Amino acid sequence: SHPFRIAEDVFSRHAWQPTLEYFLPVQMCHMRVNEKYRVWHGLCHHDDALMSPVKLNHFDGYVSGPSTLTEFEPMQPVPGLNRGGWHDAGDYDLRVESQMGTVWLLAMMVEEFGLDYDATSIDQQKQVVEIHQPDGRNDALQQIEHGLLSVLGAYESMGRLYRGIITPTIRQYVMLGDGSAQTDNRVHDASDENSVADDRWVFTEQNPGRELSAAGGLAAAARVLRGYDDDLSERSLKAAVAVYEVAAKSPESLVRQRVFALTELLLATKNSDYIDALVSMRKELVAAIAETGWIIGRVMNHIDDRAFITEVSQAVAAYQQKVRNEAGLTPY
Repeated sequence: SHPFRIAEDVFSRHAWQPTLEYFLPVQMCHMRVNEKYRVWHGLCHHDDALMSPVKLNHFDGYVSGPSTLTEFEPMQPVPGLNRGGWHDAGDYDLRVESQMGTVWLLAMMVEEFGLDYDATSIDQQKQVVEIHQPDGRNDALQQIEHGLLSVLGAYESMGRLYRGIITPTIRQYVMLGDGSAQTDNRVHDASDENSVADDRWVFTEQNPGRELSAAGGLAAAARVLRGYDDDLSERSLKAAVAVYEVAAKSPESLVRQRVFALTELLLATKNSDYIDALVSMRKELVAAIAETGWIIGRVMNHIDDRAFITEVSQAVAAYQQKVRNEAGLTPY
């Protein structure tokens, strides 16, 4: 194989740092991204976004229902979507699960490891990023802010989460160049015959699983943003609670997603109602311990129900033994 280093400090450099120094900054949508004499991409998608048509199966898998699920009509501009978010790794669309999944992971880096790392300048007012130019602010918190600007911007405009934001045509979709060339950055005006309808479309959906996962990410972000951006923190927590309350009414089981949202909300609010909800899920939670054990473990010290603690602990012990047995059968 290629030579690789073995040492106590292998994570001290060139491990997770390139993600914060390069990958996330380069993927930032609605920004101009510079690196000294290089421009990674210009200010892009500033014309976001038009409400998608209804009853449509988009070529990249987005499906719209019989209505937009909002007060906006098809092809009507939706305000608040031209800020924040990261381009998908293989193209330029924004999917809610990747946005909120990234926000949550960054929040865990800050909360669990105390990450305070500054290598990049991010100016949300000018919408400019300067790679390898520190600005005195924690890059992880700035990136959390960037993800929330997209998701909260959509939620506060539409009253719900988006499914995704994506270009309407194959010609735009397959473009491999600078993302700023996908659209003309001017909001389409259907009454103007000279206006180009190249704006991206925003899709909505009713998906309790994704909504619960997003609620958990919003709650986690709210915690780590306190003291950094209190207004954004409060908005994020308010949205987390509201999204959870709607999604929790779903008749679908969604055990892992429910436990995830409840634990993050409990950690963010210390509200005993979330403890009661978790305890009431004892049977389903224990049955799915392989998926829920790592989640519920983060809040066990907040729960004072001995029967619940005993059952969860026994289920975790049994699962650990199962993993040990399987490990003895295969090196993989």
